[in-house]
Amino acid sequence: MAVVEQPCYTLINFPTDLEPCNEMQLKLDLEKGDTKKKIEALKKTIGIILSGEKIPGLLMIIIRFVLPLQDHMIKKLLLIFWEIVPKTSPDGKLLQEMILVCDAYRKDLQHPNEFIRGSTLRFLCKLKEPELLEPLMPAIRACLEHRHSYVRRNAVLAIFTIYRNFEFLIPDAPELVANFLETEQDMSCKRNASLMLLHADQERALTYLSSRLDNVHSFGDILQLVIVELIYKVCHTNPSERSRFIRTVYGLLALPDREPHLLEDVDKEREPKRQEQKVEIETGITFSQLAGAGASGSQHDMFELALNKALQGRSGGEAIDRGKLCRVRQLTGCSDPVYAEAIVSVNQYDIVLDVLLVNQTDDTLQNCCVELATLGELRLVERAAEVVLAPRDFASLRAHVKVASTENGVIFGNVVYEVTGASMDRGVVVLNDIHIDIVDFIQPAHCSDADFRQMWAEFEWENKVSVNTNMTDLHEYLQHLLASTNMKCLTPEKALSGQCGFMAANLYARSIFGEDALANLSIERPLHKPGAPVLGHVRIRAKTQGMALSLGDKINMMQKASHQKPADPTPAA
Repeated sequence: MAVVEQPCYTLINFPTDLEPCNEMQLKLDLEKGDTKKKIEALKKTIGIILSGEKIPGLLMIIIRFVLPLQDHMIKKLLLIFWEIVPKTSPDGKLLQEMILVCDAYRKDLQHPNEFIRGSTLRFLCKLKEPELLEPLMPAIRACLEHRHSYVRRNAVLAIFTIYRNFEFLIPDAPELVANFLETEQDMSCKRNASLMLLHADQERALTYLSSRLDNVHSFGDILQLVIVELIYKVCHTNPSERSRFIRTVYGLLALPDREPHLLEDVDKEREPKRQEQKVEIETGITFSQLAGAGASGSQHDMFELALNKALQGRSGGEAIDRGKLCRVRQLTGCSDPVYAEAIVSVNQYDIVLDVLLVNQTDDTLQNCCVELATLGELRLVERAAEVVLAPRDFASLRAHVKVASTENGVIFGNVVYEVTGASMDRGVVVLNDIHIDIVDFIQPAHCSDADFRQMWAEFEWENKVSVNTNMTDLHEYLQHLLASTNMKCLTPEKALSGQCGFMAANLYARSIFGEDALANLSIERPLHKPGAPVLGHVRIRAKTQGMALSLGDKINMMQKASHQKPADPTPAA
C-alpha cells in the first residue's frame, strides 16, 4: 500500500544563496550551542524538512537538548517543527520518541504563561495523530476554566477541531461547550463556542439562542454574525421558523452603527482627487529604433550598465562595450560534433555559466548534457538539465557554481550525448578548462597605517614576486599593477611624486568574503641606463596560502614581459 505524503501546513521562504546545512554541525549546535545558535540550527532543520529531506538523527537531539528550554522563540519554532516532522514510522506506527513530546505538550498546556498555553492549543488543532491527543484531553478540558480569555477561546477551538476529526476522544464535546457557553462572559470565547455548536450540535445552539433572543442586540459584532448564520441555516432547513426569528433579524438591522463611518470618510478623501485635472507632461521621448547611430544614449542604458557592474563587484572606468560578448569562453573546437561556448558571469558568491550547445552533425543527439567538475574552493550547486538536439540545432543551458574563498579555481568537464539509433556507447567531448580570476572577488579597500603594519606582522603566508616587465616608468608600472589586481594604493600621492629612481608603496584589498590581502611594492629604475626596464619585487602577504598564491599568479600573468614562475609561499618570519 502506498504511503500518502503528509500535507505541508507551513510555507517558509529561505534565501537561495543559503549555504547547505551539515547534519553533524547541526547536531553540535543543537547539543552544545547557546540559545542563539540553537535557534539558528532549529530554523535550518525546519528548512531541511520542508525541502523534503528526512533527518531522523536529529529528532532525539532536539527532544533532549532543545525541548526543555523555556525561550519563547524556541517554543515558537518547536511548534512549527512538531507540525511538519514525520511522527510515524514507515509502517504507520507512532514513533516511540513522540511519547516524550506528548509529555512536553501536557506541560505546556499547564504552563503559567497564557501565550504558551494558547499557542499550544492552536497547534493541537493541526495534529492528525489521535494517539498523541488522547493523553492531553484532561489538560485541554482544564484550559476551559483558565482565567485568561486567550486560553479559553483557543481551548474551545481545539475541542471543536478534535471533535470534528476524532469524535471518540471527546464524545461529550457539545454538552461541555454548551455548559461553558452558559457561564462565559467574553465575546470572542462565546463566538467560538457558538460556532462549534452551530456545526456540531445545532439543537443546542438553537436552545441557547432561544433563551437569549431578547438580548441579541447587546452581543458583540463577532457573535452577532454567528447568530445570523445560525438563523439562516435554521430558516433554510425549516421555513416555518422564519416568523420566530424575523423580529430578531430586523432588530439587528435597525441597530445604530457603532463603528466610525469609514466608507464615508474614504469617499470624502477620494472626492478631491476626482476633481483634479489631469495635465499631460510635455517631455521628449527618445525612440531607440528611430535614433541615429550617433545617439549614444540609444546604444546603452547607463543605469542598467551601472547596476550590472555593481552586482558583479566590478569598479573603475571600464569601457562601455565590455558586455556579455567580451566574456565568451570557447569550450570545444569547431570540428567537434558538439560545439560549446559559455558566458561566465560573476555575481557576488555565485558564478553563472550560460552554455551554448550546437549540434554540428546530421544526427539527433539525445540526453545531451554538460557534466562539470571543479578544482579549488568552488562547488557546483545546480547542474544543467539534459536536452535533445535536432540536426544542426542549438540549445542554451545554465549551471551555477558557488565560491567559498578567494582563490583561483578551475571549472572543467565534458559534453555527453547519445546518437539516436546508434548502438555505440555515449559520445563524449572534453571541454576546455575555465579559469576563475581572483580579481572578480576582491575589491579595493582602505585601512590605516597601524592596521596595515599589524596585519603585515600577523599574516602567516608571504609570496615574493619578482618584477619582470618592459615598462620603463615607475608610476606607469604602479598604475598597471593597481588595475590588474584591483588593489588600492595606501601610500599618499604626494609621497610618490617626483623622479628619484626608486619607489616603495603599500597596496591593500579585501575580498567579498572579508579576507585581507596586503602587498608591498619596491621597484627601481637604473639612472645610469636610460631606457632600462623597471626592476624590483612585490611582496604579498595574506592569511591563507591560496590567497597569496592566487594574487601572485595574477601579477605574473598580467606583466607584459616574459612570465617568471613565483616561488612557493613560505611562512613569514
